[in-house]
Amino acid sequence: MQTFDALTVVTIYLVLFVIIALIVDMALLKSYKVRSFGKNINYFNDLSRFSKYSSIFLFLLILQFYLSYLMFLQIKDLLQARNAAEISLQEAELHYRTVADFTYDWEYWRNPDGSLKYVSPACERITGYSAEHILKHPNFLEEIVTPEDKHIWEKHGHETEHKHTSREIRFRIHRKDGSVIWLEHTCQPVTRTTGEFIGYRASNRNITEKINTQAALLESESLYRSLVENASIGILLATPNGKIISANNTAIQILGSPSKEATLKINLLTFPPLVKNGFVADFQDCLKTKKTIQNERAYVTKWSKEINSRYTLTPIQDAKGVLIGGQILLEDITEEIKNKEGLREQIRNLATINAINTTIITRTDLDQMITNVVEEIAKNLSVDAADLLVYDEHALTLTCTAQYGFRSPAGHKKTVLRVGEGYAGDAALKRKTVRIDDLKDSTKVDKVPKRWKDEDFLSYYGIPLLVKGELKGILEIFHRSGEERTQAWMSILEALAQQAAIAIDNHFLLDALRGSNMELELAYETTLEGWAHALELRDYETKGHSDRVVELALHLAQELNIKGEDLTHIRRGALLHDIGKIAISDTILLKEGNCSPEEWVIIQQHPQYGYDMLKEIKYLKPSLDIVLYHHEKWDGSGYPRGLAGENIPYTARLFAIIDVWDALTNDRPYHAAWTKEDALIHIREQAGIHFDPYIAEAFLKIVGNNL
Repeated sequence: MQTFDALTVVTIYLVLFVIIALIVDMALLKSYKVRSFGKNINYFNDLSRFSKYSSIFLFLLILQFYLSYLMFLQIKDLLQARNAAEISLQEAELHYRTVADFTYDWEYWRNPDGSLKYVSPACERITGYSAEHILKHPNFLEEIVTPEDKHIWEKHGHETEHKHTSREIRFRIHRKDGSVIWLEHTCQPVTRTTGEFIGYRASNRNITEKINTQAALLESESLYRSLVENASIGILLATPNGKIISANNTAIQILGSPSKEATLKINLLTFPPLVKNGFVADFQDCLKTKKTIQNERAYVTKWSKEINSRYTLTPIQDAKGVLIGGQILLEDITEEIKNKEGLREQIRNLATINAINTTIITRTDLDQMITNVVEEIAKNLSVDAADLLVYDEHALTLTCTAQYGFRSPAGHKKTVLRVGEGYAGDAALKRKTVRIDDLKDSTKVDKVPKRWKDEDFLSYYGIPLLVKGELKGILEIFHRSGEERTQAWMSILEALAQQAAIAIDNHFLLDALRGSNMELELAYETTLEGWAHALELRDYETKGHSDRVVELALHLAQELNIKGEDLTHIRRGALLHDIGKIAISDTILLKEGNCSPEEWVIIQQHPQYGYDMLKEIKYLKPSLDIVLYHHEKWDGSGYPRGLAGENIPYTARLFAIIDVWDALTNDRPYHAAWTKEDALIHIREQAGIHFDPYIAEAFLKIVGNNL
């Protein structure tokens, strides 16, 4: 803007004033001419002729100078103020440019005609385009706005153009590299102090990260709300005075509330069931101590729903630690408790089954076993009385074998029913459970035995004991009260009855099997004895040898604390120890006097012959150690394998002493019988050489005591 000094202004003004004065004077002169009746008067030559106008002219002249001076002063002040404003504006513009050049945001000025006056360098960082490029393209920003947001930009442009208003908008643009970012655009109209509109100042900020963060927060909040609303547990928020301010869907369902609005009307501190069951005390304690509390309570909701709940109470505090409320996590554990109770019942039932199994296994006497089974069933199923009637398929009768819980057991013990007689007879005949819920019913009183009436029984169950369709007995259950029995209880009763039936059947089968086994075992033993006697018949000199060594071997084994089946194996081995001699010819076996070395070699093979003959008989395998190794010696000089010490099987070491003792103390073809004293001396001398020293000592003890 051009600046004028005060002298120039005054000079121009004086020139204008002189011109105005001349015009005024000419007007006065003209007036004078008119009043001079058309005389031709020269203004400059005849000035004196109208001197009466001179004072007026002078007055006007002075007045004009005075007014000019006043105007000069005013114009001077106005010019100075204007110059100061222009300087201030220039300084402000310079300051703005300086600041804008270094600002993080993209700044620009737009003239009223739409052209760009200034663009800050930050535009290149934000858009990828230089400030010079943007200055050459006034509509640059409009060109890079995404199609989706064009309407936002167009509306903003219309408003700013016609209304000159300030507004903040957000839209997306395409950067030079093709990426899309969010801008926050602020457009501020700029006016002079006079109100003159001189353009727009605009600022553009990259808010992409902010938008993404907000979107993430919104998404997170939405996700949180969704999780809360759809959580599997109830979530309630309440103020310290007990007013519920928030409740998710699960909490509403647990409470049985008709709506969220109805739920929010509950006050946790005044609801009577919550006061009664201790919840209120827990809630107040949680708020007082500012500690989390967990508990389980049963209560009835406001809408009469009976539930068992597990709740977790957590205090809520603000950033300064001031208590502002409490959070309640609520779970309906009604079914869980039912399941736990069902599990406990199952455990009890399994315990009963296990107890009955133990009884069945450990009791060999049928009556005692049945008595224990009935007692276990009655105790574990909480019945007042029970009995078991065993079925006799030949007599077609049911006999009371065991009973529990009767006030007069003696009389009841004598009960014998025929099939079809009484409720038990009906159950036996039909092979189905008979159930009477009310024995005092007038229609059933005549069929109820007097002994039941004396016992004051109210209900009855008669369960047939069946195994593969065959009747084994009847289990009777009695109650003196009308307690409701569940289907689960009935199922376990029938299962236990089935177990009892199998136990009875197994007992009968076991008795029969035991008889068969005894017969079979007797046949085996008789066969073995027959083999031993057959050998003695061939070697007459050894008659009675098998019986003697068997008896003495068992005696020594018992002295050495050998028991059970091991004794059976020793007995069988003793009987068959020389069975291999059957394979030796009579010329060698029955020869009188000493055998030749060749013949002795053949005789020494009889343990191997015996083992080979018997090794395929499974039940004899534990006995074959005696057959094969009874001629082995402690020092390793024996036959047929030359084993020594503890490498010789224990039963063979035991029998070796027995065999030598009997051979020494009885006549043989090759020597006369020794005295028992001499035989004992020999045994003692051979301890640690021929015989196991420990076993030899035991043998000497039992034989010495019998001398």
